[in-house]
Amino acid sequence: MVGVSWVPLEVLRPGKADSEPVTQAPSIIVWVDGGTAYAKDGRTGKIIAESSDHASVIQAAINALEEGGKLLIRRGVYNVGTITGKSGIAIEGEACGRMDDPGAGTVLKYTGASGGAVLDFTGARWFQIRNVKIDGSNKLAGAGIACGSQTLDTRTKDALVENVSIFHCRTGLKLGGEGWSGNTEDSEFRHLFIAHCDVGIDYAHTMNNFFACTVASCGVGYRARPAAMSNFHGCVFSGNGIDIEYVGDSFVNVHNFFGCWFEAATTSIIKRPTQPALGKACGDILFSGCHFAVGSGAESLMDFRNIIANIHIIGGRVAGGLTTYAVIFDSDPGTKAQIRGVENGRQLTFSGSRTGFAPLTLTLQRCQPGAYITCNSGASYAGLDSSDVWLDAEPSDVVKAEAIYIWNPNTTAGGIELYAATAGLEFGKSEPGAAGWRTDVIDVTSAVRSLTQGERIIIRTKGNGATAPQLSLAILRLHV
Repeated sequence: MVGVSWVPLEVLRPGKADSEPVTQAPSIIVWVDGGTAYAKDGRTGKIIAESSDHASVIQAAINALEEGGKLLIRRGVYNVGTITGKSGIAIEGEACGRMDDPGAGTVLKYTGASGGAVLDFTGARWFQIRNVKIDGSNKLAGAGIACGSQTLDTRTKDALVENVSIFHCRTGLKLGGEGWSGNTEDSEFRHLFIAHCDVGIDYAHTMNNFFACTVASCGVGYRARPAAMSNFHGCVFSGNGIDIEYVGDSFVNVHNFFGCWFEAATTSIIKRPTQPALGKACGDILFSGCHFAVGSGAESLMDFRNIIANIHIIGGRVAGGLTTYAVIFDSDPGTKAQIRGVENGRQLTFSGSRTGFAPLTLTLQRCQPGAYITCNSGASYAGLDSSDVWLDAEPSDVVKAEAIYIWNPNTTAGGIELYAATAGLEFGKSEPGAAGWRTDVIDVTSAVRSLTQGERIIIRTKGNGATAPQLSLAILRLHV
């Protein structure tokens, strides 16, 4: 046949990713017996290393592996310092074990210098790690697994880590350094269990995927640094100080969470504690079919202060002990929030706290039983001109709407109102009164239901100069 050439067919294991090869016999086997570790050639049976220094035996085995080779580490506890990996190899244990059973499975127990990594694959690519348990010895280890690089040409790519447990390290899975270049990308992490670390996962960089991973009882569950863009599927974040923490300067962070579970007892699920000199981080974050629960001691469900966010919550459930603000925005013209079909076990509240107020676009569709749009100056502020909220809920879905103001008239001529810019409609007017702080709750259901979707609503004060009203808090509360 003219123009036809034949090429070999590469056989892959059915149902597995293309990056995963057909199971092959181990090139080298390591085991421990009576305190001594041994390494032998998996084909010839020849002993290639033997020592009571377990790390040296495992390192010798790795050094002897050719690209595409596999190291099998038998069940047992191996006392190790830092073990350095390389590109194109696979390390496989016999089981990852349980945290409450120190001797179960293949256990790499760190006994090296303070702050070192147990498995260091910095600068390596195309490697695989499976079925091992890493014990950081009460945070003596700086990282359970470290990879990535500060150099673009040596960044980690196409790695696969699965069925790995990591405990008691300063960082469980460290996927890069402090800066944005290089690091770890296009890699997969499956069925990881990370617990009792200062940081569970640090910095994922570009297009990494996490499947059915659990991060529990860590100071920070996932730390997103600049340029981090990753997907989480069916993952659990539970009992962490902060589940997701944004740090670093203002680069884009894109994250998608599908069917994940988030629990936090005393703080927000998402938080950026400080705003660095370079400004806010940009976040495009999607939660689809996720469950959120925070304790009554938490300030908010999600805290987007110091983040310019495009936040999308599609389906899922909000529950837990929190009854006050659920989502806090440091309002910015670039911030948008889209909430659709959330089964809401608590009142879902959105607040922006920034003097002067910038527009916040919020979409609410078929959420129950209630959702708030809140603008909060953070302090009493005289002469406030306006605050914008874009009504992207279907007006016909609004069951009840209320305008709530905490304000000080300062003069009998002062007042506050809602104003629909496109419709030219004034509504939700407060009655002037004597100076002094007060709270007004005004039913604006009929006015809101008469608007069109996408209407710009302005919260504005009347009066100017020294006698202008002071507005501490303005809420448009929608039951959708």
